[in-house]
Amino acid sequence: MHPIPDFFISFYESDFFRQTLLITQIVSALLILYFIFSSLWFARKSGYIKLRWTIDASELLKFSSSGVNKSEKQWQLLKKKLESSSESEWKLAITEAESLLDETLKRAGILGESFGEKIQNIKPDQLKNIADVREVHEIRNKIVHNPDYILKLDEAKRLLDVYEKSLKFLGLF
Repeated sequence: MHPIPDFFISFYESDFFRQTLLITQIVSALLILYFIFSSLWFARKSGYIKLRWTIDASELLKFSSSGVNKSEKQWQLLKKKLESSSESEWKLAITEAESLLDETLKRAGILGESFGEKIQNIKPDQLKNIADVREVHEIRNKIVHNPDYILKLDEAKRLLDVYEKSLKFLGLF
């Protein structure tokens, strides 16, 4: 036998090594606990944990994304277009409302290449006013594909109401 391996074996089996190893393990465990607790303390003091928990809890309760305020503001701007006297603004409001509903359906996991395909894949229990949405989509297609289509203010308001009911049902706002 070689003396070097015997030296290592006897060192690893010695009481000195065991005591040193035990002390090292205890110190390491204490350092790990210190870093974990100090990280949590700093996160709590900075308000990060409270902020994240509040956002996560509100998302869970609302079943919606954290972009709710943005979507609600976008919807209010869209509805303001109906206050204009311009028919082209009303038409733009209708197309933007459908785009917003399309994005919401996509986030909800409704499959389909286009908005038309998505609303064909929706069942009445998934969206209560799906028949109205399909009707409004047909009118929106007429608006987009026929530049001579005349849109009256009452009709534009009715179309937006259908989109708004759908978006509220889906929990966007």
